Amino acid sequence: MTDSTENQWDRHLPARVPDLMLYFRAGVWRIGRLSPKVEKYLAKDGCDRPIDEIFPEAAPRLSELADEVAVGGADLKDVRVSLKGKIRGAAMVAEVRPRPGAVEESPLRIEFFFRELAPSEALAPRFFHGMVGVAPAVLELFRKIELYGASDASVVVTGETGTGKELVA
Repeated sequence: MTDSTENQWDRHLPARVPDLMLYFRAGVWRIGRLSPKVEKYLAKDGCDRPIDEIFPEAAPRLSELADEVAVGGADLKDVRVSLKGKIRGAAMVAEVRPRPGAVEESPLRIEFFFRELAPSEALAPRFFHGMVGVAPAVLELFRKIELYGASDASVVVTGETGTGKELVA
């Protein structure tokens, strides 16, 4: 298929519907809309409630990902996320991006798109500069090292003895 043919098909595909839409009000990211796919992780309605209240065990925290996109303005792709909801152990990959056409009441809106990982994909470790990890929190650490490592900014690395602070530095 040529590039022009692919572009013709893209124009006719239905728009992707976000799995989670957040808006920022009174200093807190709140849920504006949930897809049925994400609702299966909840036992109650989560709309118009703080995201960190609905997904307190999410790794990385969804509010932190929303902050990063809102401040930086750039999309995040392939971020491994664990919602730790009703279905334990389900690993997902998220794409996070600013929502176009924000309204006056909340100019900051963020969309999340999730893709569930196959068990083999979820258990595949990532090797990163002498470190190995599979947990979403460790993969988030690797992502942040890649993001901030090239800058000249000072960074404080904290953690328990033996956790690999020297490797991170």
